[in-house]
Amino acid sequence: MTIAIDDFGTGYSSLADLKSFPIDILKIDRTFICDIISYANDASITRAIITMANNLDLKVFANGVESEEQLRFLQQLYCYGHQGFYFSRPLSAKESEQLLEKSSSL
Repeated sequence: MTIAIDDFGTGYSSLADLKSFPIDILKIDRTFICDIISYANDASITRAIITMANNLDLKVFANGVESEEQLRFLQQLYCYGHQGFYFSRPLSAKESEQLLEKSSSL
């Protein structure tokens, strides 16, 4: 079983969760990712979360990646899990199926 904390840094997620539960994956909330290029505070918070997750041997994912600059910034910090509009807009079930069929044939 794999346990992930989604939207880390907001809402009900806390540092205590990392100590209390056998967490495998930390997903950084998109509110930090959207301004990592233009706001130093968001970049610093994101950097700290990724460093902490890596030091705890957790996989770390970034939600809300919308640009190549954000992706490069995250990759430089060893954050290799990403999702967001940069990769795809939301798709219907049929569109998702077609995309999966197309990618599996490559």
